[in-house]
Amino acid sequence: MNEIVTTKYDKRYVLQHNDLINAKYYLTYAEQKFILETISSIKHEENNFEVYEISAQKLREKDIITNSSTTALKEFAKKIMSRALDIRLGEDSFMLVNWFQTIKYKDGVFFVRFNEALSPYLLQLTGNYTKFQIGYIKGMNSQYSVRIYTFLKECFGTRTTRKFLIEDLMNILKVPESLKIYNNFKQKVLDVAIREIRKYTDIQTFYRITKQERKKVLEIEFTISKNEFRDMDWNIFVGRNIMLKNKKNTAFTVISDINTDKGYINVLCDNKEIKSYQEISDFFDALWEAEKNPPLF
Repeated sequence: MNEIVTTKYDKRYVLQHNDLINAKYYLTYAEQKFILETISSIKHEENNFEVYEISAQKLREKDIITNSSTTALKEFAKKIMSRALDIRLGEDSFMLVNWFQTIKYKDGVFFVRFNEALSPYLLQLTGNYTKFQIGYIKGMNSQYSVRIYTFLKECFGTRTTRKFLIEDLMNILKVPESLKIYNNFKQKVLDVAIREIRKYTDIQTFYRITKQERKKVLEIEFTISKNEFRDMDWNIFVGRNIMLKNKKNTAFTVISDINTDKGYINVLCDNKEIKSYQEISDFFDALWEAEKNPPLF
């Protein structure tokens, strides 16, 4: 049974200017989902922002909030109002701005108005913007997965890779000090993002280290391609290519022992014998080669 989650039930789109995509800011998982839900309600052809309504009940149903007391909702709104965006305007210029001008709560409904300074980044977009279905990010459990997905989606269709200096990526995501140690960042940000992007979205991706000094990782590179696997029967696909382990020495050697009934994505992400995403990278190289030259059985 294919365990890749489909999200075709929600085809509302989120459109953001790429300067907003690449802005520096921190949002919790819940705050980010709240903002993206609001952006998906925008009529992007309009000249000015409207007041957008979001019911607290729907936020609970979507697991964006769990405590719906008035006190908890006020604290939630106050934190969102305090989250500043750092948008780069040029080589030596920037703009600091909050997401919303006002957030009002009454009778179980939030009434929100975006900051007018964000109009060029959310309204009447004719170029240099990124568009994605909000359904693709709903299953994610990490705010960093959502951000990394948007970084890669920005390039999707025009480029097949995107490089980041590790320090720059950490700064854009505004990760806490505890995640600025690469091994922690890899485990709790990068690897989680890879799993969730593969499982829920329209993008197929992995990353590899492209620059390091001794043991210090300085730069990584993501690959970006269409997630063809969302619509495939993985058991058939993996079974047809199982013999590739004999063709590709760099592919991990435990492939013959994998129970494909679990779904290949879950195997890649959860199998205890997987040591690194480089092994996953190597194996996908083999799979793509097999698609060009299918093995004969």
